[in-house]
Amino acid sequence: MINELKINFYRLIRTTSFRVILVLLVLSSICSAVEVKAFVDDPGGIMSYIFAVGSVEEKDSEIEESEPEVGGVDIDVSLSKLSNTLRNTNTIQGVLKIQYYDSAVFLFYAIMTALFVGAEFKSRFHVNRFSVNTSPVTIVMGEWVSLLIVSFILEIIGYGIALGLSYLLCNSFSSGSPLDLLSDFCFVSGISCVYITLAYAIAYIRRTSAMSIVCCALLSSGVLDIVFLFAAKWVKPLQYFAFSSTMNRLLYDSMPSNDMIGIYLAMFVVTAISLGSTLAVASKRDAY
Repeated sequence: MINELKINFYRLIRTTSFRVILVLLVLSSICSAVEVKAFVDDPGGIMSYIFAVGSVEEKDSEIEESEPEVGGVDIDVSLSKLSNTLRNTNTIQGVLKIQYYDSAVFLFYAIMTALFVGAEFKSRFHVNRFSVNTSPVTIVMGEWVSLLIVSFILEIIGYGIALGLSYLLCNSFSSGSPLDLLSDFCFVSGISCVYITLAYAIAYIRRTSAMSIVCCALLSSGVLDIVFLFAAKWVKPLQYFAFSSTMNRLLYDSMPSNDMIGIYLAMFVVTAISLGSTLAVASKRDAY
């Protein structure tokens, strides 16, 4: 397995897709640091104006859609929560949320995985590996673990760049809670594992990357969330599979422990089914 990991690392870092996605992640980290600076220090008062206008529109919408009692209007506080959260992102947890609680970042990992697997089937090297007494299951596990490790390294690099630039750009910076950071980072890594495993499964089973990228794009854009949330009216646990909506909600709000357990179980189910299906196909498929 160690030899498999070395082979996969060498082949992965030499791909054009890896280099392009690495550049995109670095640019994303820089943008995240600039966003933290804009939200926290609010140069020119631009963000205050935007949130003020949004609050007025939100109140007007509530007044039109409801019949308030005398003495006040029950206003949805989601915009206020988002505003308060963004104004306090100058912490080690806040930078992580700005950097990774956007599903587009996880789509980068899925694209990297899909393109890597698709290129493997077009490579003579893929066929030659079966002639050295290496089982298909070992090859799949080696590639899957390698992709997880590479994505974890990329997460650390991206977060480190965003954190360092945020610390330098912001007028003030708070250390925050290391335990909360560890908890959030584990959650982010779990979501990355879901995207990578799902992308790997579809790309491996179909022997192409196109469908894998499309499916992961639907997941990250929230299109599949609509399906799961609609079906959750009859089967409530399906709401936990709406990963994109969950990430957006966790950006500015906390969730009960029961819901978090449900989300982790949903992540485990998707990962287990995707990986299990891939291994089952690998054990039966001819390398050629």
